[in-house]
Amino acid sequence: MRPLVAILPGPSLPPVFAPARSSTKVALFESLAALIARAAIEPAACVVADGAALGPRGAHCLRAACPDATLCVVGSGARNQEDWFTVADAVLFPDEDLDDRLTALVRFALGEPMRGGPRLRASGRVRVDSGPALVILDVSEGGVRAGPAPDDIIGEVELVIELDEGPTVMARGREIRRHDGSVVLALNALVSRDRTAMRRWMLGHTSARARVSHPPRRHARR
Repeated sequence: MRPLVAILPGPSLPPVFAPARSSTKVALFESLAALIARAAIEPAACVVADGAALGPRGAHCLRAACPDATLCVVGSGARNQEDWFTVADAVLFPDEDLDDRLTALVRFALGEPMRGGPRLRASGRVRVDSGPALVILDVSEGGVRAGPAPDDIIGEVELVIELDEGPTVMARGREIRRHDGSVVLALNALVSRDRTAMRRWMLGHTSARARVSHPPRRHARR
């Protein structure tokens, strides 16, 4: 069965947004009630909702109806915005890059490969075969860049990745290149729960960066 992406459009989320490939079923809903009714029959893997369309306490109702779905809310300036941050996995503000950021978040949620996806700045440590820890500079779904680069080339080794304010995951990895004194390690084998934890952290981290770099726009009164 193809995973369902449920979309509740509104002022900040036009119905033309279609984030997924043909392997994913995308359904548009005219109301929160219609989405909740569908979720009772066919659970959604990911829900993208316009904040204005949710209305008061709507995010809580949606989370109760879709407890296992990744929930992303799009909007700005609403009185119930605090509810979004309480229950949603990601909160994005509308801007010209919204489609690209939503597409990336939905693909994270569906477990689709993110080859060529964004690298996110991060802090933490990566331990190579129980050796000295390297400082993490950034991460992607498939790799981590850390420094300082050791003298010897890193072959296929066991890695322990410890993200500050994030998960600790174990993986097998190998060096693929060096840049400005740092080393880039490709992650070749993560157990399912560690890959899920990494995806969840990246999903939240991407949303947090969006909140900082794309604050709600205030329109001047005429």
